[in-house]
Amino acid sequence: MLPDPVDGFVDRAELASRCDLAQQRLTVIKAPGGFGKTTLLADACQRLRSMHGVAAWLAVDEEDDAPALATYLPFAFAEAGLDILDTRVTNHDFEHGDYRINVLLHSIEIRAYRCVLAIDDVDRLRSPESLSIVGQPLHRGPPNLHIAMTCRELPPSLDVASLLLDRRGVVITDEDLRFKKREIALFFDTKLSRRELDELNEGSQGWPIALCIHRDGRAGADPDDRMQGIASNWIEARLWRGLAPEEQDLVLDVGLFEWIDRELVDEVLGAGSVRRILAIPALSGLLRTAGGSTDALTLHPLVRQYCAARRSREAPERYRSIHRLIADALARRDQAVPAMRHATEAGDPHRVGEILEAAGGPRFWLRYGMVTMAAANALLTKEILARFPRLGLLRCILQVWAGELGQARALYADLHSRTDGFTRDRQGGSDRELHFDNVTYRYLLSSCGCQPIRTPEASALVSDINAVADDGKEIEPFAKAVAMYAMGEIETTRSNFEDALRWTTRSRAEVIRRSRYMTLVADFQLGIIAMVQGRVADAAQAYSRSQRASKSDFLQDAGPSV
Repeated sequence: MLPDPVDGFVDRAELASRCDLAQQRLTVIKAPGGFGKTTLLADACQRLRSMHGVAAWLAVDEEDDAPALATYLPFAFAEAGLDILDTRVTNHDFEHGDYRINVLLHSIEIRAYRCVLAIDDVDRLRSPESLSIVGQPLHRGPPNLHIAMTCRELPPSLDVASLLLDRRGVVITDEDLRFKKREIALFFDTKLSRRELDELNEGSQGWPIALCIHRDGRAGADPDDRMQGIASNWIEARLWRGLAPEEQDLVLDVGLFEWIDRELVDEVLGAGSVRRILAIPALSGLLRTAGGSTDALTLHPLVRQYCAARRSREAPERYRSIHRLIADALARRDQAVPAMRHATEAGDPHRVGEILEAAGGPRFWLRYGMVTMAAANALLTKEILARFPRLGLLRCILQVWAGELGQARALYADLHSRTDGFTRDRQGGSDRELHFDNVTYRYLLSSCGCQPIRTPEASALVSDINAVADDGKEIEPFAKAVAMYAMGEIETTRSNFEDALRWTTRSRAEVIRRSRYMTLVADFQLGIIAMVQGRVADAAQAYSRSQRASKSDFLQDAGPSV
């Protein structure tokens, strides 16, 4: 999502000219935090879009692996208005990230005018595989594709030197981004005296975030204070000094939230907390929106980092307590992965496991898709997996999905031994849920492994699934609906299409209230059944519903959209 324009943005013509993204193959904006890298890149993209150009925006972080990036890149261009849907794509093709990138590059090439890919914080990508995905459009892209990226330091494994040496790229550094004295005057609407301007020019050294903090804290700040060179010292000297003790405490607490969601913050910190934050004048320039909605705000990352470090250092129990409360509140809102991150910060691995187990455990992907489940799995430590057998099955499922069958078999054998054949869950857990999780895993393994359907093992599995699907009131409704869907797939494989239609229709009626992901999969299955039965209009209607749902959930799992 392209960030919203920043209030008080100063149009710096010389800098904008250097950052004309369509004039060179590569534009690198390299500087420490707080120098306005993202703001400059977003403004350049907005200018390009205003001239009807295609500017795809991609913000990345440490959790983005190569398969995710191969999905996000086409999605970013699709969001920017590029038609990248290739009707020749098959599910087998889409499993390969290289194929997705090739389709994207071909779509850009046949576009008559220039396209820009803007990647924010590219240095947050850690793995060589992820950086290799970025390198493909950089080095293999058509002539009308231009790449721009922000970073604090260029990743060593990302080859940009060849483009820079060929004079096909430019690097904009912190020295270019520093405000000159006349630009500082414009930033303050020329309301500074000559002495104030000289002092601010010297004290801030042209650092944009320092200017923002000074501008918003100017009314109560001592004009003789000087910038200390790092963000925390500057915040304490300019922002902190102008806040009452209770305001400081509130900002330190709010800084622990990833996003300032009004209901969430008020629930955790007490009614009226967001209103009090918004009423602090010194923060007005440090709160940013995304997507144009004032319901979703965030503090500047530098301020958040400062708050987290200070809270953790000076009041560690308060730090853990707030994160624990945020985790619980997010878990109640079905935001399991952010909740797990906060529980991790709280130093509570048991709570991390409880949150994911309550969100479905191994069946989490049936609600939210494989990409989201992979993000949850990344937060599971050995200690958590040792305590929660059901989450061990979750990892088995991801290993099967990734083709790591040997690792999956070894972990499954260990779990089988520890749980007496999946009949005994952890203390406080559910033996019944563990049993159904095992049934789910066995069915997935059978489907992915293309196992024969008329073997004793397959018959036993079908019997177990049928028992869950026909269960009375004891089984959880979503689990029962998933079992119904599985029975629909099984009967389709057996060519018993009337039975398949009955099971899948019943499943969809249950999952439509509980999981958009399972609803779109059920609609796709209904389309298959209708086509086999010759009901072409019904098939088209079912496929259409599935396609609309898959596009809305593109980032959760791109597979169904193809």
